[in-house]
Amino acid sequence: MGNRMFYVVTGDGEIVDEINEGDRIVRQSSVESFTNTIEINMNQDFVKVYTARLLDVANELNGAESAMMMILIGFIQYNTGILTHRNGKPVTRECITRLVEKDIVTVDKLLDGLNKKQIIGKHKTGRTVCFTVNPFIFMKGNRVNKTLAKFFENSRWAKG
Repeated sequence: MGNRMFYVVTGDGEIVDEINEGDRIVRQSSVESFTNTIEINMNQDFVKVYTARLLDVANELNGAESAMMMILIGFIQYNTGILTHRNGKPVTRECITRLVEKDIVTVDKLLDGLNKKQIIGKHKTGRTVCFTVNPFIFMKGNRVNKTLAKFFENSRWAKG
């Protein structure tokens, strides 16, 4: 389909603007909604949490697992769901022990519990162990990597 152009014409036939393919018309109600809101926490990362799953997840986790997840979700990488530092390096077990102030044995038990509950995934890339979050529960960004979605597609959180 070629580039089509439409013209905005006044009642007397004067061309006042043009609409190109891909342009959008914004409704007055959208403009009003936008002008009645403000942006807060600009330039701050945020995590998308699916509320339909949140209560079920909260009921599934014990206190230590909940506390760990609250810390770990701040490390979710856009679109991939991998837990990484700002420099792109994966968050390690050792790093998690410092973050949650627990010993390695306790951290391993908590990570294993979250993994068994299909809330996080554990993957090995070469010698590096990466942790991912289930994108059917929470994620960062508007789109998710197909590999990550496939990994969690059979989890109980992906259903219903």
